[in-house]
Amino acid sequence: MLCVGTAVAAACVVPYEETGVVGGVLAVGWIVFVALGFRALDHADGLAGTVGVVAPSGWAPAWRPR
Repeated sequence: MLCVGTAVAAACVVPYEETGVVGGVLAVGWIVFVALGFRALDHADGLAGTVGVVAPSGWAPAWRPR
């Protein structure tokens, strides 16, 4: 049930005009995958928070505005 709710919420925010249908479906799948992955890390105190802080800081140099 959690997977379905996450997929519905993700489907409401994906910009299909920019991504197209196939890209939108892939984006929804990616959002669900990442959200459930963080949920799986939630059993260890502080692990999900640490990953949530460290991961974007590693992606930041690759995410440059045009």
